[in-house]
Amino acid sequence: MNAYRVDRRPFKAGDVVSQTGEYLTKLDSERARVEECLEDRRPDTKPRRREVLFVFESQIAAERFWTKEEDGKLYEVNIQGPLLHRGDMSLTDQMFVVRADAALAGGLAERYWRGDESACPQIELLVKDAVVVNGLFTTEAERRRAFAARAGIQLP
Repeated sequence: MNAYRVDRRPFKAGDVVSQTGEYLTKLDSERARVEECLEDRRPDTKPRRREVLFVFESQIAAERFWTKEEDGKLYEVNIQGPLLHRGDMSLTDQMFVVRADAALAGGLAERYWRGDESACPQIELLVKDAVVVNGLFTTEAERRRAFAARAGIQLP
């Protein structure tokens, strides 16, 4: 199954992309609280988010995320092994907004782990690793142009 990965590391076709474990160490304290809430509500049958690789189901969702990631690159990848979870990243974004309300945040976390979708789903797939099919956008100039286009700005 093909999916899309945003990553700062340079890869070429055929490279294996695995989780480095650094994702959670780079979060600010507010995003870390969201991850703690997700972990607190995680069913035993689901993987720990710190132990998996995140890929996007759709290229459109991946591009939205990619344009916000400075020095990010966007790859098409082929998932290796089983799909461990399919969740809506929009629910985790909503958790960030309501993080002061533990009950609301907890309810969103439960929805995430059930695989519920929001009105505007941005589906992330949790997997062990993936193999790069090709690099779709790999330069900072491409990312900046795409970010500007999303914002309605034309760069010279």
